[in-house]
Amino acid sequence: MLILSSHAKYLEVTLAVNFIKFFRILFNRGVMKLFIKKDQAKGLLGGVKFELNARTKLTDEERALVNKYSADKEVLLKKEIKIPFTGNAIFLDITIGSLISGQAFKCNNIGEVLEYEKNIKESCKHFVTYLDVMKNFGGEEEIEFNA
Repeated sequence: MLILSSHAKYLEVTLAVNFIKFFRILFNRGVMKLFIKKDQAKGLLGGVKFELNARTKLTDEERALVNKYSADKEVLLKKEIKIPFTGNAIFLDITIGSLISGQAFKCNNIGEVLEYEKNIKESCKHFVTYLDVMKNFGGEEEIEFNA
């Protein structure tokens, strides 16, 4: 049987407590969330019209970064989407601010709904990259490249 000194017991307990704190921080930390809501209504001339609403919810740390760097006007995605067989196009402009405050997209068909949803998710991936860059200013990043 191993007998631990009181100092060793203290270190063991301290290590266990710090380990628990680390995992609470790691797994309970907030992360940006995307909320997408899809609605439909009858069109004026019959048929169905669709609406897609998207907004993000930020953690306090993420909101502070956006405010610190005045990043709400940063364009995450600017795209022209051509609608097949119509000759029309949709111009999509998604900014950090529009994702935070929420943005509504009017759609004529399911294909447009799916296209908008795909582009919103792509914009959120870019947003996360922006947040990572903003968070790491003032530090040094080490990047390894294999030949």
